[in-house]
Amino acid sequence: MTEYYVFEIENTKYKLMLDKLCNLSDRFCLVEPIADTKDFPDILPEPKGELEKFLIERKRTCVWPGTKIKLRSKNKEAIQHFYKCSKASIDILKRYSDFFQYEDQMDIAFFAKENCILYTISHEEIIVVDMKYWNDFFKKIECKLIKKNM
Repeated sequence: MTEYYVFEIENTKYKLMLDKLCNLSDRFCLVEPIADTKDFPDILPEPKGELEKFLIERKRTCVWPGTKIKLRSKNKEAIQHFYKCSKASIDILKRYSDFFQYEDQMDIAFFAKENCILYTISHEEIIVVDMKYWNDFFKKIECKLIKKNM
């Protein structure tokens, strides 16, 4: 896995990335970093509410792409919402202007089978991609890339 940080992704570039992700990815997840309850919420804020019809599974976790949290209580685990990646689900995400406009501090990750091809660390406004899936895409849309030290 060759990971790069990606910068300067907003508006048109964000939408172009989502189009590419729609072709590369079979599923994506949105992560609520800390859930203060054992139960899954009945009413989901946007964009999760509209994405509900694409839901594959929902689970609690303390580890997701780019993040590992130390648990003080089982009630403090994050909730991962996995969705089918399709044109319709991507169109819902396109209503936002970038990856950091979703619900406050919600991380997102996209997967091609079991491989994570993009993830965000929203509270730090970080986007990380696995370059083996992207070829020269970022040169075409003129984004700043920095190789992540492993």
